[in-house]
Amino acid sequence: MNLIATSKHGNCDRCSEKDTAIRKRKKENLCLNCCKIEDTQKQVEKANLRNRVRGLYGHQVSEGKEDMASRANLMADLDVLASRIVRLREADENGNLACFC
Repeated sequence: MNLIATSKHGNCDRCSEKDTAIRKRKKENLCLNCCKIEDTQKQVEKANLRNRVRGLYGHQVSEGKEDMASRANLMADLDVLASRIVRLREADENGNLACFC
């Protein structure tokens, strides 16, 4: 049993709920349903941003995102080059490669 109350009773500032459980968000009193909707929207926005950044890897992007795309492409190119260097360094004179881990 939780002794600390997580909500109060009052009127929601966004919807027409009266005398319901509310939480204070910034300067608004929101019912639990509005809080849940707001939290879900924030999670979706974060997920969309994360997917956009991940998608910048090899795609052409709109203006304002060129820095992130060029950095992602540079990282991918450096990863390929580092892998080649390690493989060439560990190969024998015939080019055969044994597990070097």
